[in-house]
Amino acid sequence: MYCEYRSVKPSYAFILGLVAGVLLIMMGTMILVATLLARPFSVRIAGPVEEIRSEYASLWFLIDGFLILIFSLRIYSGDPSKVHEGGILITIFSVFSMFWFTILLGVIGGMLALIWKPQKTQPLPSSFEEKQSI
Repeated sequence: MYCEYRSVKPSYAFILGLVAGVLLIMMGTMILVATLLARPFSVRIAGPVEEIRSEYASLWFLIDGFLILIFSLRIYSGDPSKVHEGGILITIFSVFSMFWFTILLGVIGGMLALIWKPQKTQPLPSSFEEKQSI
């Protein structure tokens, strides 16, 4: 069963993508700060592998969060081609975020952007046009 929803702008898809992006940015910042603050107190037993992994993971969360934010802003533009492109890219980047809550929010927001159709505008009544020309 195919489902669609019509509105002026896909606000639900925008909000879900925005929340997913902000959560990823917050999580990446917290991991990066915790890694940098714990570095002087860490004891290196197996080498720097654990530190490199946590720094790269935090940088990936930051980059992924900013990309999801940018694509959610494209969704809010209301242009159907930008909305569908942003929905596809939010879905892809949220799956690669490696955090279950942002995966859930991003996939739902991306799917809402993909099924969104712009609201059809009604033509103006002829009596309104006649009044404007006078």
